[in-house]
Amino acid sequence: MAKARVRALPKGTLTLERVMDDLVADGLLAADNKRLLSGIYAGQESSDKHALEIIAERDWADASNPHRKLTLERLTEWLAQRADLPNVRIDPLKIDVASITDVMSYAYAKRFNIVALEVSDDAVTIATAEPYVREWEHELEGILRRKIHRVLANPREIERYLLEFYTLARSVQGAHRDQGQELAPGVQNLEQL
Repeated sequence: MAKARVRALPKGTLTLERVMDDLVADGLLAADNKRLLSGIYAGQESSDKHALEIIAERDWADASNPHRKLTLERLTEWLAQRADLPNVRIDPLKIDVASITDVMSYAYAKRFNIVALEVSDDAVTIATAEPYVREWEHELEGILRRKIHRVLANPREIERYLLEFYTLARSVQGAHRDQGQELAPGVQNLEQL
């Protein structure tokens, strides 16, 4: 009797080489383009940019569909499928900034490049651009005593909204503190502010 093979998910931070290898294996990136980009980034230990951003900046055609570009959105969709995670677009108007910024500190969120998107009594939905980095998930589940639902989001969106959400929360809290007021209970998202 044959056993079904279960694909083991990799662990750790995405590297440019690892992402390019996977893109070539999945038929989205031409091997010549991989060699070209590998040569450009040879010897560089790390970059401030996410691997998906570096590849998207090349503006290459999708090898599986030459009429389609390997945009950051396309690459994010691909990675979400590969990592078996839901792909989300962050809608700042639907975010309860006060509750999501209470989940974790800005420093912690920045360290792991994650941002909470939704908080309920028993669960927290958190977006990441690093699907194989999981240590934060177990730490937060223990601290929050809530189930963590991981989703994948565009790394640029995470970086942008992480800063915006925490800056807004700090500004609103500071303004109310300066006026000796509590935050109005109905003011919970950017649209209401």
